[in-house]
Amino acid sequence: MKKLIVISTLLLVIVLSACNGGTPETIDFILNDGNDTVEINTLWEDMGASLTDGENTFIIYSDDTLNSSILGLNEITYELIYLEETFELTRYVIVTDQTPPELTLLPGLDTLTKGTEWEDTGITVTDNSNETLTYQVEGTVLHNIAGVYEITYTATDSSGNTNTINRFVTIIN
Repeated sequence: MKKLIVISTLLLVIVLSACNGGTPETIDFILNDGNDTVEINTLWEDMGASLTDGENTFIIYSDDTLNSSILGLNEITYELIYLEETFELTRYVIVTDQTPPELTLLPGLDTLTKGTEWEDTGITVTDNSNETLTYQVEGTVLHNIAGVYEITYTATDSSGNTNTINRFVTIIN
């Protein structure tokens, strides 16, 4: 009788152990490949994170938002509760400004007869940072001397990105 109870107990333990779904041996929680550097004022796409338990893969996205109008380091956090355990990862995204300002010559009269004063119509400056930028002008036009004169316009944004554009003014006899 004792043998029967011991054998029955062992069988019950084996059967109950087999019924337990068990906990996966390994659980991997990783960041999906993505762009971790974004240019100021552009759209950043969250590629999410993946949790894999050997059989299943779960892709999650963060509730955090990225403000790409502010330069610097941003933290995007991913959190998932799986099998009563909390998994958390952080992605670091850097907002940079590596784009120089765009310069456009404003239309103007750039070919004049000798003795006529040249009027600088200037340029427009736009920048991806949405800053209001000023520009510097170098060069002079001697309106009483025939020749071709180069005027150089330069603008620099707050991130140090610089661009130049040239205008050529011709004074004819």
